[in-house]
Amino acid sequence: MNATSVDQVEFRWRPDKDFGPIAYSTDDPRIHHASRLILPMATLPRGVSPGHRSLVYLVLPGDELATIIERSYDPDALVLPVPSAQAGGGRHPQVARALIGPCAAVSVDLALACLWQGLEALCPAEPPGRISPGRTLAKLPADAREELTAAFLTRAATRPQPVPGLAALVAAVLRQPGRPLAAMLPSADFQTPVQGAYLRGLRFTAAVLLQGTAHAWRPSFSTLEAAQGDDRGGLQPHLVFRVAQAHGGAPPTQPREENRVALREEQRAPADECDTLARCLVRAYQELGGTGVAGRLEAVVSQYRTLEARLEAAAVCLRQYADPPAPGYVFAVQQPASPAAPGAHRAPGGAEPVSPPPAAPGGTDETDAMDGKLLAELYRMLPAQHGDAFFQLVEWICAAAVRRVTVPEAEAAQIAEQLSHVDWHAARLTEHYRDLASSRLAGLLQPLLGPRLDRGQPMRWLAARLAREDGAEVWSRAGALIYARLDDPRQAAVLADRLLPELLNRMAEPRQETPRLPAARPARPPGLLLDFWLRPARVPRWLPVGLVLAVIVLSLLLVRW
Repeated sequence: MNATSVDQVEFRWRPDKDFGPIAYSTDDPRIHHASRLILPMATLPRGVSPGHRSLVYLVLPGDELATIIERSYDPDALVLPVPSAQAGGGRHPQVARALIGPCAAVSVDLALACLWQGLEALCPAEPPGRISPGRTLAKLPADAREELTAAFLTRAATRPQPVPGLAALVAAVLRQPGRPLAAMLPSADFQTPVQGAYLRGLRFTAAVLLQGTAHAWRPSFSTLEAAQGDDRGGLQPHLVFRVAQAHGGAPPTQPREENRVALREEQRAPADECDTLARCLVRAYQELGGTGVAGRLEAVVSQYRTLEARLEAAAVCLRQYADPPAPGYVFAVQQPASPAAPGAHRAPGGAEPVSPPPAAPGGTDETDAMDGKLLAELYRMLPAQHGDAFFQLVEWICAAAVRRVTVPEAEAAQIAEQLSHVDWHAARLTEHYRDLASSRLAGLLQPLLGPRLDRGQPMRWLAARLAREDGAEVWSRAGALIYARLDDPRQAAVLADRLLPELLNRMAEPRQETPRLPAARPARPPGLLLDFWLRPARVPRWLPVGLVLAVIVLSLLLVRW
């Protein structure tokens, strides 16, 4: 629990001092200095109407403070001691209340919770617009803030209502995280505020991937700002919502450089990989809810430092929400401006030099380590898949094998043992892929062999499997394919030394032979006399009996004679 209390400042208009702070909860000079810094953002935009309410979240430089400013136009606000309501030119209803405290206590989640429920939910005894000048406000206790934040996160766990253009906003943030952004909405959307839906979607998708990176991303926003050209000066939020208006003649001046995203324009085909991933993130956000998709992305963020590696990992982690799924991603993210280091190269289509990602301990590239861990996750998901989903995972694993991705040795032995119980799905692969089964089996085997082929349980198991008679053909071909794919001659020699003896021993074993039929007599040339006498003839049964009777009769006749 964060027991730090948060201070309050009330802003109103007075004829003698114009618009400014009239009440504090502390005499701390840091809070008084911060109130002067945020005064331009506490002032309401021009042209607001009665009933208006907007919210600003800013991270202040230097003191690690953050502020939440709620601005409202309340005709029923407490009348301050002024000559008349008209003396201020209609500025009497302008009210602003700011919460100022450490960033850990005044978080973006608390800001979104205040946008949802209003600051009055935090301070019902001292609502904005009901404070007289010079009054000492109460500090906001930690339990009230945490209760409101917990209620917001509980609501964020449910599936949100889709809003058009959220994917375009997420893509714009991922593409150029360090550049200020203006989200353009029609004026009708500001009558029934929808900014909270966009900010929540951004908070649980792009903001999770950007936390802790070297990019100049700041989680600050304003739900309403005037048209470009009305420069407030001083601190300004990173993301602002503006009214989309058609301007005739010369375009308005734009004091600060910012990207503009029209959120209500017709959705177009993805322009780049950031667009594709943004649509995938939004679909996952709509299916899993805010905290659900954020949980998956935080697992990615905890493992990879660079934004490019995180984007590629997120594309694989949320691949089931991609439409259509893409086999690979190359994210051209604009890097922070810095002198080009030796070995730097330029990203395709990028204007700034992009340095290679830092190498992970042990001399392996961080992206390779990322791919290996994600590949291990695919192996673990394989037994639970049925139908076409099973073969989709097989194709992804085989694609990783072609890219020479390997599973970490600590996990490879466990995965190999699990797959050995089902004979590596060899029968299932043979039934589905037929002649291509050996290549898919090789794709399943190769990432688990690791860089050291002379050791490890997977290699020992593969050698023992080749010695068996059942399914020998597909296994022998799979081993030959792995041998052909190895780039290192030493690894190829190790593989041949481990597998070929088992294969040759199996082939040399005597096989049980079936009894052979007697050999047929050699054919003789037709037309010979000997062939006539040697031909078998069928004798009638009466002929032997007749011959015997004839002999007896002749014998009797000779005796009588």
